Amino acid sequence: MLLLAFGLLPACPGFCTGAGCDENFPNTLISVQDAPSTLSGEVDPIEEGVNLKGSAAMGNDWSLRAIEEGLLIGMPEADLLHWAPFENYPQSGNLSPGLSGSIRAEETGDRFGAAVVLLDDLAQGSAPELVVGAPNKQGGGGRIGAGAVYIFADLGAGIEDTFSAETALVRILGEDAGDHLGETVARCGDLDGDGLSDLLVAAPDHASLASRAGRAYVLQSSRFPELQAQILAASIELQITS
Repeated sequence: MLLLAFGLLPACPGFCTGAGCDENFPNTLISVQDAPSTLSGEVDPIEEGVNLKGSAAMGNDWSLRAIEEGLLIGMPEADLLHWAPFENYPQSGNLSPGLSGSIRAEETGDRFGAAVVLLDDLAQGSAPELVVGAPNKQGGGGRIGAGAVYIFADLGAGIEDTFSAETALVRILGEDAGDHLGETVARCGDLDGDGLSDLLVAAPDHASLASRAGRAYVLQSSRFPELQAQILAASIELQITS
């Protein structure tokens, strides 16, 4: 079954208008739709599908990744990534009661969960790899806001336990203070010809050539077996600088 998941901000038109809306509907809403029926015509995401409402503690700036079994939800304002299995949500309601496992940031304020993506099973384990961005993570030498990207082995099919981001298989740290590496991460094509997708990570405020010009790094899947537990983004050979 193909599913669509929408993150609707509190101000989404039609969700709530008029006096009392900020007090009664202050949080993000996820609307999960059956894609075949949704694509066959117009649909109001509030009226159709399963709608799941967050809490104030979860913040509003979410990053979603939908798979067949559920949702991986990055909540950077709460420094968390949660797993929400669809089987726990037979109908619309609050998101919290049905949440299963989670990963928490190493430090408060890392904005862990700002970006979430799945890769092929590069570690040759039981499930795809889970990649999570934390653009406010402090880098080596006290580089404030250098940012980080975490790669977790075999968590792309769901999370059953609760643990810290420090357990990641690989942690990539931003080059300089204020780079905000991990604000965006993306699965890209097979650039090295090994049949597996490669990983693109962005540092939108990198300033080696100009203020906030930005830099993107492409980590090729063929390099994965040789990666240390922690690497610097500068060590990634393929770089694109604005």
